Amino acid sequence: MEPCWGVSKAGQNACGNISATHTCSGLSKTDYSPEDWTFVARGTCHKIGGLTREQAAAKVKAMKAAEAAKPPAVKQAAPAGKPPSGRRLLQRHPPQSSKLQLLRPNRPTPQG
Repeated sequence: MEPCWGVSKAGQNACGNISATHTCSGLSKTDYSPEDWTFVARGTCHKIGGLTREQAAAKVKAMKAAEAAKPPAVKQAAPAGKPPSGRRLLQRHPPQSSKLQLLRPNRPTPQG
């Protein structure tokens, strides 16, 4: 058996990844990530499209450099009348009448 990078499915990696974002087996989040590895039969890694540690490290480094070169994403303004990020706006001052009704239920008034 030999280690092979870039061939494991999400959650099926053998151990920690190249970037050290996790250190245990079964913690990979994406399929076929060049950062994660698993054991394969000796001589089959290249045949199934896998990478050596050095190749995987170079690919990860190139991916991170490309990500850093991207311009930052511009956030779109929320349409008028809609809360940002799909969250509901909380009412700071709910109507007092609903509280009063809960505290003082309707009682018959004394006939006088």
